[in-house]
Order: sequence, then C-alpha cells, then structure tokens
Amino acid sequence: MSAPNSGRAAVPYDAQPEPEFETAPESDGHPHGSKHHKKRADFVTRHLIDSSHFAPVQYWDLWITFLLCFTAIYTPYEVAFVKTKMDAIFFWNRCVDLCFLADMTLQFFLIVREDDPRYGTRWVRDPVKIRNLYLRSWFIIDFLSVLPFDVLALTMGEGARAAKLARLLRVLRLLKLVRVLRASRVFQRYRTRLSVAYAKLELVKFVVVILACVHWMACVWGMLLSFVDKDKVCDPRDPVEGCQPTWFSESMGSSTKAPDIGEYTASLHWAVMTLTSIGYGDISPQNNLEYTVGVVLMVIGASTWAYILGSACRIVASLDENGIEYRQTMDKINYMIKDSGLS
Repeated sequence: MSAPNSGRAAVPYDAQPEPEFETAPESDGHPHGSKHHKKRADFVTRHLIDSSHFAPVQYWDLWITFLLCFTAIYTPYEVAFVKTKMDAIFFWNRCVDLCFLADMTLQFFLIVREDDPRYGTRWVRDPVKIRNLYLRSWFIIDFLSVLPFDVLALTMGEGARAAKLARLLRVLRLLKLVRVLRASRVFQRYRTRLSVAYAKLELVKFVVVILACVHWMACVWGMLLSFVDKDKVCDPRDPVEGCQPTWFSESMGSSTKAPDIGEYTASLHWAVMTLTSIGYGDISPQNNLEYTVGVVLMVIGASTWAYILGSACRIVASLDENGIEYRQTMDKINYMIKDSGLS
C-alpha cells in the first residue's frame, strides 16, 4: 500500500504480534496481513520519513554537514580566543542552535537502520522503537550540544566568583564539539551511495582527523591563557614577586596580550610539534595547569599520530594488490630458479 502522493517514498510495513508495530525482516515492499494492520501501516507511513528517498531531508543533511564543519572549526577557536559578547557571531550561533534543535526533532521521525542478531541489518519502521532507539543512543549527546552555555556566560557579573564561573562555562562550551559526532550518523545514511574505494575514503578521513586534532589541540593550549588573571602574568623583562608565568609570556618575551591570531598561531605551532613528536622546545609549559594539560595532549597526540601512521601505511600498501601479487609471484619464481640451478 502506498502513501498519499506527498513527495515521500512509500514505506513498506509488516506487522507482527509483539510488539504491535514491530516490522518483519522482509523488505520486499508489499504489505500483507489483516485490514487492521494495513490501516496501521498507512498511519505509520504518513508519520515517518525515508531519508533515502525524501529529497528535502537530503538537502537538510547537507546543511547540517555545513553547520558541523563550522562548529568543528570555529567553536573551539571562539571558546579559546574570543570573548563572548552580543554581536553578529552570537546571533549566528543561536541560529545554529535552533537548526540542531530542529534536527533533534527530525530524528524522531526518520526510519533508521538496526543490526538485529536474528535478521541482520534491517530498516526499523516502528515509530515507538525509532524514538526509543534515539533516546537510548544519540539523544543525550545532541541535547548537550544545544545547551546555551555562552548565553549563561553573558549573565555573569563581576568579581572573583563570577570569574571562576565564567572559566567553568568556557570549558563547558567545548561540549558543543560533540555535535561533530553527528557527521558519522549522516555519513552512515549515504555511504552505500558513494562510489569511492574504501581505501581512498580512509585516507581522506585520516587527513581530516589530523587537521582537526591539530586545530583542537591548539585551541585547548591557547585556552589555558584565559585561566590566569592578566594582571598577575609575569613579564620576563620586569618580573614581580608572586606573578604567574605562562607559556605565551615566556616564549614571546612579553606579557602583553597579542592579537588573537598571534596566540592561535603560536598555539598551532606547539600543537603541530606535539602531534608529530618534533618538539623544538621553544614553547614549553610554565605552571602546573599547563604541565598537566600538556601531558594529556601529548598522550592524545602521540596515540593519534601512531594510529594514523600505522593505518595509513597498511592502506597504502594494499592499494596496488595486483602489483604486490605480481611481485611476490616473480620473487617465488626467482627463488625456484636459483634453488634449481637453472640460472
């Protein structure tokens, strides 16, 4: 039975006794069963969306992917180097939050894939089950990503306590990065349509992971400067008793706050050295917090670099399987000729 002509593809539905809306493993697109179950199938069809055939959802996914890229690039930079204020970026971020909130609502009505131990991979078309699956999996992550921590930061007053709360909110704003996990969910929907070799996709993914890791490490390293009061930062040219040194004041030779791009460039320089294990030593931690965060970032960076190098070498070696097999065969023939004394 087909849905009314509303631009959506007809969604086949097969009813089972338990649970009431559970779909059968078949996906031949021809409903069967009692008249009562057919009516329920029509109801389900009208209230669910098949993203693989519904064009507006596909355009929406492209828009969400763009917003995810914006979040992955700008949000950590904003948290680390940009002071929250009522400007155009602030209102743009609120629009982004509304888009992600709308996407959360959409997830309750999208047909999803499920790996069933009895029937294998199948499409779930039961509305109740779809919503339960979303609530048990991605809902918490999506909910945390739309919390308006930067709005709360604007309500902070003056004083030491307000400064501590502002620093805490600055860290919590990094939770917006969990939005990036949505990219894997969008990719899962369309990966079967990509006519690109798996090895090439993996290599592209490794490049993206390296760039993202370097950018995020640089932003975290630069954010440490905001945890030290500006009037207490040591000036190497005129040190004062009780002042607090930072990596930026020591490496740049001045406690004067440089433009944001200057701090980011220095942080990016440190992140690339740390990730690739070069370690020039021109930028080094100067206080307990910087040492602690530096150790954590070095462990993360080294693990990421080792994993990507190992995986990339394995994939590159398997790109020319026919050539590898040919060379191995020729080596065997040469060994046989040598052992047989035919040469």
